[in-house]
Amino acid sequence: MSRSWAEVKRLLDDPYVDADTKEELLVAYAMENDEDDRPAEFDSYADNYSIDSDDIFFGDGRLARRGTDAIAREAQEESDEAGYNARLNNEAVESGRGDIEGMQAPAEGSSVGVQKSDEIFDAARPALRLWEDFLPINDKVPGDSLGRHGKINLEED
Repeated sequence: MSRSWAEVKRLLDDPYVDADTKEELLVAYAMENDEDDRPAEFDSYADNYSIDSDDIFFGDGRLARRGTDAIAREAQEESDEAGYNARLNNEAVESGRGDIEGMQAPAEGSSVGVQKSDEIFDAARPALRLWEDFLPINDKVPGDSLGRHGKINLEED
């Protein structure tokens, strides 16, 4: 049984579903639905994934056997798994943001307020994790592919 376009579109718009899975889902949807039955926006999605009539009419048998139901289940599992980790991180970032917003500068001669910068950085650590993930990738980008500012360098020159 074919999935509705609304169900397929929701998975295609989901940032936590892998591009290869989205491509398979599009091809399977096209194979199960006549061109006249596909919504107009199908073509713009197909263009994004460089899907053409050869993919649809002569697609490999694996896609034809699996169909939209199986691929949609796989896409939903990908979304649930990756989305869960993202939600956990977002919750930690928001919690840290709330902690930082509630902090006060220390008053002279008082023990009220932030005493060490580590208190701030500990609360901000989940948000700073972005740099831990991104900088190693940024270091591998070829020089001719970088923008006018070059590689990101957090060290002072």
